Amino acid sequence: MMCKEAIRLDPIPVSYYYSGLTNAYCLAGQYEEAVAAGKKATSLEPNNLIAHAFLAAAYTLHGREEEARIEAAEVLRINPKFSIDHWAKTMPYKNEADRELIIGALRKAGLK
Repeated sequence: MMCKEAIRLDPIPVSYYYSGLTNAYCLAGQYEEAVAAGKKATSLEPNNLIAHAFLAAAYTLHGREEEARIEAAEVLRINPKFSIDHWAKTMPYKNEADRELIIGALRKAGLK
């Protein structure tokens, strides 16, 4: 994965790398790894909406609904006008099933 390579090469990896890794792990069905990467992303940048959204999706996909709702609340704290419809239009997924997986997980976490 390119995100893992970026983290390995960068002496001070940024939240963006871990957010991408969270998404990649979610799409690969590796939810425990996705949660770990998402927690790292949000710890590096607590106001990173994308990191919190991907962590919410990871928690949902991992069956940890309460933690997913907490992350969804963080998304809304950062952007009270967050919209899944807008998110879906801006996320560059080639595979529609991947987009639907993440969008469905965000909905289940309580986002609209």
